[in-house]
Amino acid sequence: MATSSITTSSYYYVLNEDAVFMDFAFPLEGLSFTERGIRFNGNNGVDAIYLGAATDMVFDFSNTQSQADKLYLEGALSDYTFTVDGFKTFSLQRSGDSNETILLTKGDDLLIFSDGSVTTEQFFTYAKAYEADSSTAVAPTPTGETSSAFPIAVPEGMTPNNQVYAYITEEVDSTLGIARPGVTMVVSGNNGVDSIYVSEGGTVDAKNTQGGADLIYLTGEVADYTATKEGLKTVNLTRTVTVEGVEHTESVYFNKGDDIVFFANGSATASDILDSISDSAITAVTSADSWDSTKTTPFPGPSITVTASDTALLANETSTLTFELSEAPGGSTEFTLDDISITTGAGVLSDFTSVSSTKYTALFTPSADSTTDAEISIAKGAFVGADGKDSVERKLTLDIDTTVPAAAVKPSITGDAAINASEFGAAISVTVTITDTGAVVGDKVELLLDGESFATAITKTITQTHVDAGTLTMVIPAGAWWRRI
Repeated sequence: MATSSITTSSYYYVLNEDAVFMDFAFPLEGLSFTERGIRFNGNNGVDAIYLGAATDMVFDFSNTQSQADKLYLEGALSDYTFTVDGFKTFSLQRSGDSNETILLTKGDDLLIFSDGSVTTEQFFTYAKAYEADSSTAVAPTPTGETSSAFPIAVPEGMTPNNQVYAYITEEVDSTLGIARPGVTMVVSGNNGVDSIYVSEGGTVDAKNTQGGADLIYLTGEVADYTATKEGLKTVNLTRTVTVEGVEHTESVYFNKGDDIVFFANGSATASDILDSISDSAITAVTSADSWDSTKTTPFPGPSITVTASDTALLANETSTLTFELSEAPGGSTEFTLDDISITTGAGVLSDFTSVSSTKYTALFTPSADSTTDAEISIAKGAFVGADGKDSVERKLTLDIDTTVPAAAVKPSITGDAAINASEFGAAISVTVTITDTGAVVGDKVELLLDGESFATAITKTITQTHVDAGTLTMVIPAGAWWRRI
């Protein structure tokens, strides 16, 4: 294995039993995990990790403990090669320039690729079969949840709330993983230069970074933070921010010294920040000798949020997609329908509309007779921001089943299943059986005549009551043109 000579340089220990989400991805200037060995030790809660591209990095995810943990990977399943290392351990290595290696143990942990998810048990079983006879081994088919380029949203239903102890063991320059809001990261550094990126709304205790002029990156401007001096040498900076609709208190602790703290509008030494505290503010630091307005926290390019009016489409259904840009396209670039593609599955994008300079919509219509989920993709660099940075990649997956079996229909007419003259003049009650059709709450049922809608469509939305009963009742109005059910 190309990275076998890389030793573990940092350990991460999850201290409590609640959920964790951390990022080990830095598509940011000057920050990377290149040629670093990282071991993540989990807990009995759900540990979620996003692992981005890093040349010659080894990430050990083999000790995650119980629960079905999640490892988000930047590439597709086919981008990775594998090696079976023992009776239950194996490793993945990305092909090409970004050849990070991941150490894993078979179980129910999820490997979430850009084209879907498989469990470590599924992948290990395939790897063992391939090792025995590569000609007959069948690779697992990724399904369900997908990953995308950094940054990604916290998984639905997960509320990170935990502490992680980050311990750097080697005397080398190291970049620390990013703790998402709700996760407190306590750093024990070394005598190299440690780079610590505090996420928006995150909490980091960097009082014990040891020697070296360490680098602490904050995403707000100096004036955004409230400062508290604790004892003779400790600074605590806080601010309140809203992340993904939830309010968080961002907090970072550090000691006076020659560590450099970066803001969105400049940087200064930790000592100058401590000395500048006045009335809970640190704005005076912009006049300190160490202040440098040209050295700021790096940021990823503009982001795009993609949502759908309906994420599970059946036959004859469509979904309105909404694209919200974090900022308007800059320079000569613009956001158009050509920037949106259907990378898996099949369907048509139409009715592209510019609602504003930062909001766009389009209509997605899935192909008929398909059970292949549709992946809507926007490639990195669809447009640039005001600072010239490329927009980040974004993807959205829609569940598609346009072959759902038709519901059984039973009319309240005579047993000949035909409407005679007397029956034609009255409203006709129809019982629709939805058991075993895949119908769920929120789906819409429409009565058709020879495969076509009535002049006035007859529809009904399925409720939980209908699902529980397995049936629903619909009414064909008196006099509607109706020959046969």
